[in-house]
Amino acid sequence: MTQYDEYEEVAFSDALKNEEIMDCIIRHEVVDEENLEKYSLSNVVFEHCVFQACDFAKFDLSDVVFKHCDLSNSRWEGGYFYRTNFVNCKLVGTSFAEGRFHDTSFTQCFANYAVFAEATFTQSKFSHCTMQGTDFYHMRHNGLPWESCDLNEASFEETALKGLDFSQSMFEVLHIDLKQVQGCKIAPAQAVLFAMMLGIEIRD
Repeated sequence: MTQYDEYEEVAFSDALKNEEIMDCIIRHEVVDEENLEKYSLSNVVFEHCVFQACDFAKFDLSDVVFKHCDLSNSRWEGGYFYRTNFVNCKLVGTSFAEGRFHDTSFTQCFANYAVFAEATFTQSKFSHCTMQGTDFYHMRHNGLPWESCDLNEASFEETALKGLDFSQSMFEVLHIDLKQVQGCKIAPAQAVLFAMMLGIEIRD
């Protein structure tokens, strides 16, 4: 038995009848271009759901799990994510701009071109995610690990890299701000790539 076994399974349309959605499981829903704002979700599990091109601005999520969900091209801008877990989710082009993430994890997600511009992360992490071309412009954080992630062509412009750990992840190019590089962690093999991004010419 898991902590979710006591939750009631409900349809997404029924859950939306209350602005506060709690203690339920929502499965196998397909929702396109739904526009909703300022809902509060607590102790909710989404499994095998598709939310394509939806606008869920300023949602407040606490103890929420997304498993095997497709949130591609949806907008979760200005949302608050507390103890929220994204597991095996598709997040292509999803916008979490200006979101606040506390104790939140992204695991085995496909998140190419997702947007985390102006987002704030505390005690959060990314693990085994593909995040090519993802936008972390002016992101704020208290240290943020990427465990075995593909970050090629990700953008960290105007973001302080101090406390960011790239050492376990893969990339050939990162878009970074030269003035913000100090204090990040990289693997020895990545030092040459960073030198090239900084315009340093290495000769044999």
